[in-house]
Amino acid sequence: DRSSAASDVYKRQGICINKESGETNKNNVYIVEAIVDSITSHATKAARGIFVGTKAAIGGWQVGTVRNSLVTNISSGSAPGATDSDGIHVLSNADYTNVAAETKYLIENCYTENCYKRSYKIQAANTTVNNCVAGTGGQGNDFDLLGVNGTISNCRSMNSTAVCVNIDQADCKVIDSFFQTTGTSGCLNTSATADNLIIDKDTNFRIRVYAYI
Repeated sequence: DRSSAASDVYKRQGICINKESGETNKNNVYIVEAIVDSITSHATKAARGIFVGTKAAIGGWQVGTVRNSLVTNISSGSAPGATDSDGIHVLSNADYTNVAAETKYLIENCYTENCYKRSYKIQAANTTVNNCVAGTGGQGNDFDLLGVNGTISNCRSMNSTAVCVNIDQADCKVIDSFFQTTGTSGCLNTSATADNLIIDKDTNFRIRVYAYI
């Protein structure tokens, strides 16, 4: 039961590879050609289609790849917005703001749709999101880049109702991508700590405005 109100946090994860304190395995993780559909969060427990990472502040490192995967219909249940409900989430809790971290993730050739909070939540250093699409249905940021030295390349945000791309840390890049929003928050948001941000000339931002008469 991955949508119950049971206390086990992992019951609301489609695929969850979490490295706990003291574990010496799970350093190299590969998730390829996964399909995850219909995960619902509880009021105090987040939902995620695919989660790879180290939740505890344990240090160490992890290399992870999520490739050629589909995540759809990750919802917030009876309390919309109260808890996270993310499509693909990578996390290195101990060092995602550390530019020297050995952690490295790749998310490639993935598609998400109807992920209520975020389509891609990147809470790890040295992460590349390449050739991925955030489809319709999200209410939060499509690409939430919260770790240092992150790269979004050749990605598409098709119809965000919030911010298409949020950049929170330094040394990040947005390359050859297209982002479209119908919301009022704009396509791009950057925090005060997002130093040395590079956005190449082949990246396009579009805000669609609807007028009703």
